[in-house]
Amino acid sequence: MNETQNYYRSFSKFLKEQFGVPVYKITLDAGFTCPNRDGKLAIGGCTYCDLDGSGPGQERALLGIRQQLEDGKHFMKKRFGAEKFIAYFQAYTGTYTEPDQLKKLLDEALAVEDIVGLDVATRPDCLPPHIVGLLQEYNQKTYFWLELGLQTTNDEVLKRVNRGHDSASFVEAAQFMKRLGFRICAHMIFGLPGDDWDHMVRKATKLLTELNVDAVKLHHLHILRGAPMENQWKKGLISVLELDEYAKLVVDFLERVPETMIVQRLAGSSTSGKLLAPSWTLEKAKIIQTIEKEFERRGSHQGKLSSIFESNPHI
Repeated sequence: MNETQNYYRSFSKFLKEQFGVPVYKITLDAGFTCPNRDGKLAIGGCTYCDLDGSGPGQERALLGIRQQLEDGKHFMKKRFGAEKFIAYFQAYTGTYTEPDQLKKLLDEALAVEDIVGLDVATRPDCLPPHIVGLLQEYNQKTYFWLELGLQTTNDEVLKRVNRGHDSASFVEAAQFMKRLGFRICAHMIFGLPGDDWDHMVRKATKLLTELNVDAVKLHHLHILRGAPMENQWKKGLISVLELDEYAKLVVDFLERVPETMIVQRLAGSSTSGKLLAPSWTLEKAKIIQTIEKEFERRGSHQGKLSSIFESNPHI
């Protein structure tokens, strides 16, 4: 069964409809940091983040943007048959820099052959006016996505994982950037310590629907070597989700959001060298298959409960 037609609105299919050819993102590390890592808001960063800031690896930043893109193009063409690409500024906080430096990096990315758009991942508290103005220029002249980390609607959990902002910051940023015409993708993490179904599913889907975000990325908590959570996990103070548990949360979530919302990611990813747990993180095909089977078991699909949920948000 084709999940992109029957279960959820996949990003890969959406991009092919937009551009007419297979389009893939190339993840980049521009050498940024985060305000909860460098001391401005806190130190250490998010407790689930390793030293690479959820990016491809610090050594990649040394290559420069053009070389990272050329390497990514070669790999994606050979592995997936990709024809066009989106430059994705993923690592750390993609707007936590000076406008001149960000402009230089974005221009460098757009100058590379077959790059058809830009994607910048950032925090909701890192969108000062001078950066927003710059992003508006690129949003008007190229295909552009802005990714904002919410992670959870549970403010106590956000504090516990050292995010340095609350859910209200996300709401304010998403509303503001949507009014300016940006495509917004929200990031969610299921299984953060102390989180619950109500915040991960019911409150999150209600919030993202009300904000009319364009897309969502779903991740599961996974423990990385070098992340502050590593010691907590080794001491047995925190646990991770089983694959079946995660699949049920994903389906619960997607049933309650509009079928028009694009699903950019179904689960987190890592490498065997970085990953400590859960081991199923490395089995992408199995993750997708398990989520599909849960949809099939329920006879369900994305958006099935969205209209009911709007009138009765307690389901």
